[in-house]
Amino acid sequence: IKLHGILQPIVLRKTISGYHIVVGERRFRAATIAGLTEIPAIVKSLTDEDMMELAIIENLQREDLNAIEEAESYRKLMDDLNLTQQDVAQRLSKSRPYIANMLRLLNLPQTVSNMVRDGALSSAHGRTLLSVKDKQKMQQIAKQASREAW
Repeated sequence: IKLHGILQPIVLRKTISGYHIVVGERRFRAATIAGLTEIPAIVKSLTDEDMMELAIIENLQREDLNAIEEAESYRKLMDDLNLTQQDVAQRLSKSRPYIANMLRLLNLPQTVSNMVRDGALSSAHGRTLLSVKDKQKMQQIAKQASREAW
């Protein structure tokens, strides 16, 4: 950032007391640390709903998001904005089955969910384990899959 500056503008919303960063909080912080006093910004008229949607979408575009966090973000979009899986899929340029499969991960028991969250199991492992109805058996299989790196 110090060498090339900010390549993508942050998005701001005008408020009574000034401006609120809607998209680009990390870019803003990095620019501040780099000592930049000006960065490119776009000011948009946004509703609270628009702001929430943009914030969730920006979070989804992070590269370090794990499958559980991704699924939780889809669920948050659906719950907060009263969207269907199809609506979310269209807004994010994903297929509806992809969204549905990710959301299924939220049905995992906490211990197995944590294993997917931590990378000990893949999202595919998590979805496969959902076919095991006995939760204790599912957890045993999950631990074995993680231990033996299936």
